[in-house]
Amino acid sequence: MMKKLCMLLLFVSVLMNAQERHNFNFESISINPLSLYVANKSTGFSMSGDIGLSYKTQNFLISAQVGRELDIFPSAFGESFSDIGLLWGKTFELTSWLYWDGFVGASYFYLKEPTMEVRTYDRQTTVGVPLVSKLKCMIGNYFSVGIQLRANVNALQSFASGGLALQVDF
Repeated sequence: MMKKLCMLLLFVSVLMNAQERHNFNFESISINPLSLYVANKSTGFSMSGDIGLSYKTQNFLISAQVGRELDIFPSAFGESFSDIGLLWGKTFELTSWLYWDGFVGASYFYLKEPTMEVRTYDRQTTVGVPLVSKLKCMIGNYFSVGIQLRANVNALQSFASGGLALQVDF
């Protein structure tokens, strides 16, 4: 799944660089390599990646996240989820080195839960409402590190996660 996420982020970034003459601007790439998530029934690890775009004065994110339930006793069963979405939001400059980003949008949400039967899963999909918030500190001209909080509200099972975000701005 990580290979698919990396390939998607790379493909979209190349596509957006080719579209710059049409007022699309490629703004940033952000990765959250390790987060903890909490849901109604489970807790686990997740990772996410974002591509920041702008069109005239509007800011957008193409965002993807995957997660897997934390198993104290590892087994073949465990809940997992993934979502990919398009978000709209704003960036606020708090100081010359501290920024806050807030985004909301729509996503395709996929949930895989183990069933009571041996080696079977219940797979469900739905539309979700992702929320992304980042408080980031610029540590160079093109690089920032910060705290990222994410949530996905949907009909199946809502998730919230938090972790360290690494971002390269262009």
